[in-house]
Amino acid sequence: MDIATLSEPGSRTHNWVVTGAAVLVVALCLGIAVAANRAGWIPHRQETTVYMGVSDWNVGEYRNCVALPETNGAMIFLGCVGERRPEMSPDVYRVTYWGQTRRRDMYQLIHENPGYYAWRWRCRRSRNSLTCWAVN
Repeated sequence: MDIATLSEPGSRTHNWVVTGAAVLVVALCLGIAVAANRAGWIPHRQETTVYMGVSDWNVGEYRNCVALPETNGAMIFLGCVGERRPEMSPDVYRVTYWGQTRRRDMYQLIHENPGYYAWRWRCRRSRNSLTCWAVN
């Protein structure tokens, strides 16, 4: 049996090679998607309770924010109050996150080191939404 016979369309070997190549391509694509997600290259959109100071947060303005995770690592809320804005005003916003929004490691870090560690985000205000980028 020669190579030409093995690679003929419809031959058993040809079918195995095509199937193997397809499985390899799918696995590679899934691996790339998982790596891109972990790196924060894939946005996540979700409704989030956001605490901000009563004073204005203008459209286009950036703020440093902090998220509080639940035990399973999911985000409970986002705090964007700032240092000079002690008043709290919670509202629900559509937030586009560039970074992981569920991190079990963050829950452990914050609760093992209270006051020393925070889940930080840099957020920009839009008219009816926020866009936030993971800092850590």
